[in-house]
Amino acid sequence: MSLLRLWRVLRRRRADDAILREELSAHLQALEEHYRAKGLSAAAARTAARRQFGNVTTVTEDVREEFSFGGLERLAQDVRHAARTLRASPGFTLMAAGSLALGIGGSIAVFTLLNAVVLRSLPIHEPDRVFQALRASTDETVGRLAWPAIQRAQKELAGRAEIAAVSRIAGMQLEPEGRGAGKAESGTVQLVSGEYFELLRQRPQRGRLLTGSDNVTVGAHPVAVISDVYWRRQLSASKTAVGSHLTINGSAFTVIGIAEPQFFGTTLTLRSPDVWIPLVMQPVVRYAQNASSHDGADTRQPWPPQETIEWLSAAESRDDSSGRCLRNLAGHDHHSRRQDHRQGLSRTGRRQGDWIDWAQRGCDDTHRGCSQRGQVSFEDVPAIRPDSRFRYV
Repeated sequence: MSLLRLWRVLRRRRADDAILREELSAHLQALEEHYRAKGLSAAAARTAARRQFGNVTTVTEDVREEFSFGGLERLAQDVRHAARTLRASPGFTLMAAGSLALGIGGSIAVFTLLNAVVLRSLPIHEPDRVFQALRASTDETVGRLAWPAIQRAQKELAGRAEIAAVSRIAGMQLEPEGRGAGKAESGTVQLVSGEYFELLRQRPQRGRLLTGSDNVTVGAHPVAVISDVYWRRQLSASKTAVGSHLTINGSAFTVIGIAEPQFFGTTLTLRSPDVWIPLVMQPVVRYAQNASSHDGADTRQPWPPQETIEWLSAAESRDDSSGRCLRNLAGHDHHSRRQDHRQGLSRTGRRQGDWIDWAQRGCDDTHRGCSQRGQVSFEDVPAIRPDSRFRYV
């Protein structure tokens, strides 16, 4: 049945019921007159007419079923009956509603989490070419790296692979220009190297993105790129946002660009960055998270120049045909390191064969694909699937 017919049936329901009652009454009267003509009394004629005609209620329902939406009408009746039942038992009604609310809320929360960290892919060009690089030690792999180590890898693999550094997402106080003193609000900030947006093949929605020249001198590059979400939420999509000032943890930065609407970074979490700034601005914004320090590191001094403070993750983009091994980062001997791979990586609880195969393909006994100095400490790991789901260890 078409929607037009449904509308007509619903609109003319009462009128049609009245016509139906009149039709049934006319049929009964005709039968009564027929039996009275045969000589029966009025009462006997009425009884005979009803016996021949059948149950009036059943006939009425059959006619309605034929010329109306009987299924919808029964559903409406069931809903009305359920509503009366629930209204008569308020305690049961509250318990049932609460159970449904908890179940639906829990399902939504689980799906939101799975979508954020598992189902959703990175909003970048060719995400299957982006990997996370891990530093291998004798008994574990570490996702945190020092900025000088990443810089050496960038130089050695220039022309074959692109490497960028990122920090954990941190909560900071953000105060856009014109908001007024003392009206800062909490936001999320991520420190990145200048190659970050270029590696991910991102283009600015407005202005420009960070480049290598924005990440040279510690504390000397107060520039920021904001997300599309932050631009619309906090700046009302202002056309003058690029070039305005943004105070981050009490320090003034200049907004140089706005990321594309679909871009949320390389970290699949429930918190996407509102702002990206150069990692050399770490001491200015007082970033102090997710770091490992050793060998006399001074965490009170700027972190980027220090070899012994590991606080960054490295993203690598390359073709499958390029080298499998990032080398010469920590000065370990190749042969002793190779034994460490064979003996130590199995203690991580992962598949030892895969790890050894990758180490051998990238850095075998004849040093094919590795530096002649044969120093190995930084590898691509097959446990990181090539689907660019950028995770921290």
